[in-house]
Amino acid sequence: MAEYDNSTLIAGTNKGLWVSHDGGLSWNRIVTGNSAIDYSGKYDIYSVAIVGSDKIAFSASINHGSWKEHDLEVYNGFFLIEGRVLHYYSVPISSSPPWTIVNIGYDPEFNGLEAYFALK
Repeated sequence: MAEYDNSTLIAGTNKGLWVSHDGGLSWNRIVTGNSAIDYSGKYDIYSVAIVGSDKIAFSASINHGSWKEHDLEVYNGFFLIEGRVLHYYSVPISSSPPWTIVNIGYDPEFNGLEAYFALK
């Protein structure tokens, strides 16, 4: 879960991303455009980082109950929603085993650059 301001929360679940604008009293789905992540229940969202009012970074992994299904994609990277557009940024497999990123961080001013941090 990530907090944007005193009342806006973003949560990742096995049924996609959700936003609350009232401190968690009510929740609405954020449609990413990837139906497998949004609706299937076969992926868990592990980490969420709010980058700005219309930018959210997150990572997703096949959940434990779905590992036996061979048609699911393993995501070795992270997603970024900008407005209503979903982008995927992969981590080169040669640099690490294809494990899911479980923690995402964001720093708008890391040594003068915008930076994303991804931990496995």
